[in-house]
Amino acid sequence: ERMQVALSSCGEPTRFMRTEMARMQKLRGRLREEQRAKGEQEKKEATAEVLRGTGLKLSETSASPAALQKVDRTLAKGYVKEVDLSYWAKNWLSDHLVKMRHENDGVKVTVKSLDVPKSEIHASVKLKNGKRALFFDLSLMMNWEAHSPDGEMQGVFRLYNVGQDTKYDPGGDKETSWMYELGFPQQFYNRCPPWAEQIKEEAAELFHCTAEVLDKWVKALKAKAEASAF
Repeated sequence: ERMQVALSSCGEPTRFMRTEMARMQKLRGRLREEQRAKGEQEKKEATAEVLRGTGLKLSETSASPAALQKVDRTLAKGYVKEVDLSYWAKNWLSDHLVKMRHENDGVKVTVKSLDVPKSEIHASVKLKNGKRALFFDLSLMMNWEAHSPDGEMQGVFRLYNVGQDTKYDPGGDKETSWMYELGFPQQFYNRCPPWAEQIKEEAAELFHCTAEVLDKWVKALKAKAEASAF
């Protein structure tokens, strides 16, 4: 009886039936997309889990097998040697992040400093069984200021969850992607003048600007790691 109601006298689907068929088709498409996205997310998390434990692979060490065996005998099982590159990493980031500028539609945003005491910067090369790997973990706090024709503002920008197992992926999840927070004076939290809203919008572009700097930092860090003493 339902099918008889849904069909016209000549056996063609009614408008209701066509609508339902279109709705079901969209639903199936959405479910397929959700399944695809879930599969991709699971792959990302699996890759991140591996990198979290193994680090970024570097070229084979130039140390002789005999030298490596000697190290193996004198140190505990596990990672047999480590070179800390955190000091170098802090200096590189301090020098390059303060050069960041973003300018658009009359608004200029400038990073004034890297707040090292409020940042966490760790980088090291570890050697195990003749194989080297690079590990790093960053949480950066920066101070910024912005100017527009109608006003100015100062604030902070925090970038975190940065490591060899995560990447720049706007809109990504915290398990596999970099995250950021934008801070500004309390009087600009809620409704504020158009110029202030514009500054906040442009200041958020520091996420992209910082990502470009960190891409260069990772390359420089890998080069530094490749040149490490073992």
